[in-house]
Amino acid sequence: MYSVNQAKDVNDKFTSLMHFTQQENNAIVDLPIYTKVAAAHILFLKYLKTHGTDPKPFRYDKSSTLNAEFKTDNIESIINTYAKYIEDTFKKGDNDLTTLLKTRDKKIAEKRNLIVPGISINLGTESRIHTLDKEIKGINDLKVEEKRELYRNLTVSEGSFEAISGKKITYTNFGWIKNDGKWYYLSLYSGFQNYDHKTFDKGEMVTGWLQPYEGNTYYLSPADGTKNDDGKVFNKGEMTTGWMQVGKKSTWDGKHSSWYYLDNKEGNKDFKDTTGRMLHDETARVKNKEGDFKKHYFNENGTWGDN
Repeated sequence: MYSVNQAKDVNDKFTSLMHFTQQENNAIVDLPIYTKVAAAHILFLKYLKTHGTDPKPFRYDKSSTLNAEFKTDNIESIINTYAKYIEDTFKKGDNDLTTLLKTRDKKIAEKRNLIVPGISINLGTESRIHTLDKEIKGINDLKVEEKRELYRNLTVSEGSFEAISGKKITYTNFGWIKNDGKWYYLSLYSGFQNYDHKTFDKGEMVTGWLQPYEGNTYYLSPADGTKNDDGKVFNKGEMTTGWMQVGKKSTWDGKHSSWYYLDNKEGNKDFKDTTGRMLHDETARVKNKEGDFKKHYFNENGTWGDN
């Protein structure tokens, strides 16, 4: 049995904790805590609304008295307030992380433009490349993509608030997603580019060659109906696997109609646990169209020749 004073004390503690997590200097960092506490507070208020006037638990004589103390008739309004705060604060924190990614990607693009095949690099360019490498490494060491995914998973996509409140949290998803057993990659921010400099809006499905933060290279189907050498059909944006012949407009190394192998467990006896990655700088025993496993050497660009 709970007393009226105990119910008030619990509600006051919820309110105090939520105010604490909303302090200006800590709001973004404390959003995962706020999200959990908000879900628990809604659950508490819903329980009070259902059982607060029962004779045994709390002994409130009527719902109007209960509402005057806990605003149980305004639960939907409270839910909307909490949801908006979660959405707005997440956007602020996510924007901070996105700014770092944009800065790094600009440096990567600058470095790529400084390196021209067949042209020697002068001392000034070499110095700039060295500086860019240090700056890129500094941002990579922060593991921004991993932190961004974790921040999303602990807040807007955490699940408990939506499950308890029935309120859908709106946000733009990003990065790897799995849909119906197939993998796709959603643009990290507006202006995000694939390897061939095609630009995508935030959350838009990326196509073509992609090199995410973990360093592997993938080929995402440019259109519905793309087929690998075995005849497997891929949806637009889907991560491809197997032998792929990629044309001039989206090749990794600029050559016309080069063959690449995008890894998968069934087709590679030397599979290294990362489906879809482009094999490069390695020898592997991969399956051909006839079903035979043959050893091939894949060069730094991913194109192959018999070993």
